[in-house]
Amino acid sequence: MSTVTTTTSWGSRVGSSFKGMLTGLILVVVAVCGLFWNEGRTIKRTKALDEAGKTAVSVDPQTLDPANEDKLIHISGDVKTDDVLSDPAFNISLNALVLQRTVTMYQWQENTETSTNRTSGGGQETTTTYSYSKVWSDELIDSSSFHDSGYDNPKSMPYESKTFLAPNATLGAFALSKNQVENLGPSMEYNVNAPAVEKNAEQQAPAPSDGGSAYRSADVNEEFAQDFSVSTSDGAGSLNVSVDSNVENVGVPASAGSLDSRLQTYGSGYCIGDPSNPQIGDVRIVFSYVATPCPTSFVAQQHGNSLVQYQAKTGKVLLQAEGIQTLEEMIAAAQQSNKMIAWIIRAVGLIVIFFGIKAICAPLETLVDILPFAGSIVGFGTGIVAFCGTLFLGLGAISVGWIFYRPLLGIPLLVVAVAALFYPIFRGKKKAKEANVA
Repeated sequence: MSTVTTTTSWGSRVGSSFKGMLTGLILVVVAVCGLFWNEGRTIKRTKALDEAGKTAVSVDPQTLDPANEDKLIHISGDVKTDDVLSDPAFNISLNALVLQRTVTMYQWQENTETSTNRTSGGGQETTTTYSYSKVWSDELIDSSSFHDSGYDNPKSMPYESKTFLAPNATLGAFALSKNQVENLGPSMEYNVNAPAVEKNAEQQAPAPSDGGSAYRSADVNEEFAQDFSVSTSDGAGSLNVSVDSNVENVGVPASAGSLDSRLQTYGSGYCIGDPSNPQIGDVRIVFSYVATPCPTSFVAQQHGNSLVQYQAKTGKVLLQAEGIQTLEEMIAAAQQSNKMIAWIIRAVGLIVIFFGIKAICAPLETLVDILPFAGSIVGFGTGIVAFCGTLFLGLGAISVGWIFYRPLLGIPLLVVAVAALFYPIFRGKKKAKEANVA
């Protein structure tokens, strides 16, 4: 850990604050445009989902009806595949829809803590403390830019995270695309250390979900046995086995002779290094998979035997959810997700506008900072201005968006925005009048 203290003169602060005005202006413009765009996006998405809810028809996924060609349909059922996915680096092979290898490395991470104090004459003293901690990360952390030396991370990982997807996944008569397979779930832990059990056990499908309401979520009964195969060490054949998914065990140890000599079994996967006392550069490798069959629901356009985006009047619709869900449940969950995204963007936009206005007002605060307490007083005043400006610009952008798309809801918001703009002026005149009377 180390501490660095830097001092900035009043003149340098003034110059930097004027440069920051441009950045603040850009932030305000981008945020206002983003808020207006977000209202349009939200309303268009809402209308598209409303149209989908009224237009889509629930059909049997086992039958490919030509009468539904290019129409919006809702289907639910088990996604299946006969494909065997393999991770040759670890001799893992199993019948599944998705197989994922996740690699993390023990590395140094730099943490900074900064505090700022004003000095006499309008200067500023900044103290930065650099500390370092060890973390498991699935991405390489570049230590070349660390402030302190002696905290060096490896330049590469011995293995990379990787995802294997079944190329031939189907839901009844429909073939799924790569992206649709990638979004299947839920994932289950793959245990490379699970013992082999009875051969040729009959594969049992998971019980259908009772239909959760969350978008892309469902409660799936995991009490089933999953068939898979594991290549033998001499490559002579395969072994079909079944494992109890309640203990999240699927697989058998890969042939020790064919693996990297540095690998050790650890938990359900492998590690490189001492698992009880990890050092920088040590690696952990775990595996997960999406079992077949996998209960899934779609709202999409039927195009041949594919499920594609449906072009509604105000946007495109393609919904995918885990488990067996009704059309109404999927539309309701998608609408809720749309509202959540809208509120997140609104909150971020308002925050960006506030700090953008503060940056625009910064030169005024910095100029008077040479006088004791003057900077703090002006800073409080610019904070009020920034808050009122945020309400005016932010609510104004939102209300204009609503007026453009839904006037009855946008006009009241615009009234509030205008009131926020004139409030500081009205309050200032009132105080001036009271002072003159006194």
